[in-house]
Amino acid sequence: MDIIVLKGIPLPPSVNHQYKTVMVGGKLMRVPSKEYKQYKKDFAAWAMLKKNEILVARQAIIDWNSTLEVSMYCCFEQSRLITKDGRCKNLDISNRSKALHDLLSEALQINDSTFVSTPMEKVLASLVEEAIIVIKPFSYRYSNDLKL
Repeated sequence: MDIIVLKGIPLPPSVNHQYKTVMVGGKLMRVPSKEYKQYKKDFAAWAMLKKNEILVARQAIIDWNSTLEVSMYCCFEQSRLITKDGRCKNLDISNRSKALHDLLSEALQINDSTFVSTPMEKVLASLVEEAIIVIKPFSYRYSNDLKL
């Protein structure tokens, strides 16, 4: 297997909606929000349904013994991405990856520190809003123009 494609993953909430600040014993603390707790439940339900795919993916990742490219495609219905007059709406997806990477790495039983390349893209959903994850071994590409 050269590539893993996991579909139907619930869309994670943005970082802005993952935690709330509460007062505990006179101290402000950040705690998971109801939205994030629900997302964890939704993700766990998805993982249970996709248990066999996850096991196959985990074995492929073990066999690759490589750092990983984990691409995230966030599929939204058109009205969430584009205004009625055809302009793009302000919808950031980069702040959604942390929750998904954390839960995905937990489901795959791998450390998300192996995710060295994590491209993200917004796409129009055909029927259902979802996240699609594509995992493959990372191949290092160096550019002569890039001076590090």
